[in-house]
Amino acid sequence: QGFSKGQNVHNYFTELFSVVDNVYSFKKLPIPFFCVATDIENGEKIVLEEGSLARAVRASGAFPTLLHPVKIGDRLLVDGGVTDNFPVKELRKKGMDIIIGVDVQEGLHNRKQLNSALDLLNQITSFQIYKESEKQKKGVDIYLKPDVKGYNVVSFDYAETIINNGEKEAKRFRNQLDSNKKFILDEVDIYGNKNYGYNYILGTLRLNLCDSINYNKISKKINRLTATDNFSNIDYVLKNTSEGKRLKLFVDESEEKMFLKLGLHYDELYGLGVLANFTHKHILIDNDILSLDFVLGDNPRYDFNYFINNGFHLGVGLQSSLKSFSENVGYFGKAFDINKINVRFLEFINRFYIQTKFNKKYALNLGIEWRAVKANSETVLFNKKPITYERTNYLLAFAKIQIDNFNKKVYPTKGFYFNSQFSWIFYSDRNDKKESFINKDLYKPFTQFYGVFSSSNTLFNRITLQHTFEAGFSMMNSPTDAFSYKLGGYNKNLPNNFISFYGWNIADYMKNNFVKAEGELRYNFYKKHHLLVTFRKYLSRLCCRIWFRNVSRAD
Repeated sequence: QGFSKGQNVHNYFTELFSVVDNVYSFKKLPIPFFCVATDIENGEKIVLEEGSLARAVRASGAFPTLLHPVKIGDRLLVDGGVTDNFPVKELRKKGMDIIIGVDVQEGLHNRKQLNSALDLLNQITSFQIYKESEKQKKGVDIYLKPDVKGYNVVSFDYAETIINNGEKEAKRFRNQLDSNKKFILDEVDIYGNKNYGYNYILGTLRLNLCDSINYNKISKKINRLTATDNFSNIDYVLKNTSEGKRLKLFVDESEEKMFLKLGLHYDELYGLGVLANFTHKHILIDNDILSLDFVLGDNPRYDFNYFINNGFHLGVGLQSSLKSFSENVGYFGKAFDINKINVRFLEFINRFYIQTKFNKKYALNLGIEWRAVKANSETVLFNKKPITYERTNYLLAFAKIQIDNFNKKVYPTKGFYFNSQFSWIFYSDRNDKKESFINKDLYKPFTQFYGVFSSSNTLFNRITLQHTFEAGFSMMNSPTDAFSYKLGGYNKNLPNNFISFYGWNIADYMKNNFVKAEGELRYNFYKKHHLLVTFRKYLSRLCCRIWFRNVSRAD
C-alpha cells in the first residue's frame, strides 16, 4: 500500500476526462493514446489501450510507496516507470514518425540527500527506472530535459514553476519542433518545367496530394529531385491554405542532355576493361532517358536501358544486356572427375516491361524476356568435340515487386528492403538441340521465384546490424542448367541466376533451390567512415527439403 489512496487524483481525472466517457478504445480518442503500468505481482510491463481512461492514467502514475496500486481486471498495477519509464520502443512499434521525449527525472540522490525512510524507498524504487530510461533516451528524435532540480513527485505547490521551466526548455527546440510539425499538403504547383512533366516530378519526389508531411521531409524529397541531375536549380515555398499548405516549386531544367563518361575496371572474373557510359535524355519524348554502358577488354559486355518515366503513372522500358566471361568452375568438372574445368559463359538478354509506382516506396514491373545462354568448354573433348553445356534460347514472362523503406541508399541505419521476381519460363528450343549437349535433360515449362529481404536496425550509438536473406526456388518442373542457381564468387554484376557468395569460387555449387542468410555489423567510427564485419550462411538443404518436397529433382 502507499501513503495515499489516490482517491482525489482519481476524482480529478474522472472529471477531467468526462468529455470522452463514451470512448472505450484509446486509439479512437481525438489524440490516440496509450500508457504503461507495471503488474506489482510479477513485474510485467502492461500497455493500457482501452477501458476507463481515468483509471488507466491513475494506474500508470501510481508511484510505489506514495499511491495505492490500482486494480484493473485481475491485475494489481503500479507506475509503469518501474519497468519502462521512457516507452520509446512502444511508440516505434506503432509507427510514430517523430518521438519527443521529456525527461522530468531528478536523478538518484547521494548519501547526504537520503535523510528519511521515504527517501530510501524512493531511491531503491528508482534504480531500475533510471537504468532502463538511459537506454531508451537514445531512441527519441527530440530530447527535452527541463530544470526540475530540487523538486519531486509531491512538489504540487510548485506546479506553475515546474511548468514554466518546461516551456523554457521547449523554446530552445522551437526551430526543430516547427520543422517537424506536420501539415497536410493539399496543393502542388510546379513552374519552369518543360521536358519533365508534373507526374514525373511528383513521382520522383514521392509526393501525393493530401500527404501528411513536415518541412524536414520536404527538404529530403527535394534532395531526391536534385540527385537526378535533371535540374540546375530548385527553389520552393510553402503557403498556407484553408486545409493545410500549398507547395510552389520553381525549377530550372538542366540544358545538358547528353553525357559520356569513361573509366577503367578490373576484377578477377571479368579481367581488365575500359568502361564507357553514354546517357541521353529526351531522345524521343519528354521524361525518357537512354543509357548505354559498354566495356571493351578481356570480356566485352554491355548494358542498354531505355525508360519512359511517368512517376506514379505507367512507365515503359526496354533493356538489353550481354555478359560473358571465361572461368575455371568446379561444378562442371564433376562429370569428368576433374576438380575444375574452364567454361566460357555468355548470356544475352532482351526485355520489354511496364512499371508502375504506388504508395511512394512500392514499384511493380510486368514484362516479357528473351534470354539466350551459351556455355562450353575446350578443356576436355567429348566425341572429339569441345563440350557444350548450353546453347539455348528461352522466352519467359515475369512480375517484379520492389519495396524500399530504407532511410539511406548506402549503409542504411533503419528500415527494410524487399525485391522479388516471379518468372514463368514457357518456351525453349533446347529439346531440338539436346543431343549435342552433355546434359540431355528435356526442357519442360517451369516457374521460378527469386527474392531478397534486408533490414537494418541501430543497436547502439553508431552501431548498425543489417541482415539479408536471399532465396531462389524452382517449381512445376526442374529447371535446365541455364536456370539453376550457381553460388560462389564475390562479384555483384553477375549474370542472372549466378549468386555471389564470399568464400566460394564462381559457380562452385549449382542448385535448383537455395536460401542464403547474411549479416553485416557496421560501426560508423568517423563521419562517413565505417568498419564492417560480415558473416553469411548457406541454408539450402534444410529449407528446400521442408518447403518444396514436390520438386521433381530434389537437392
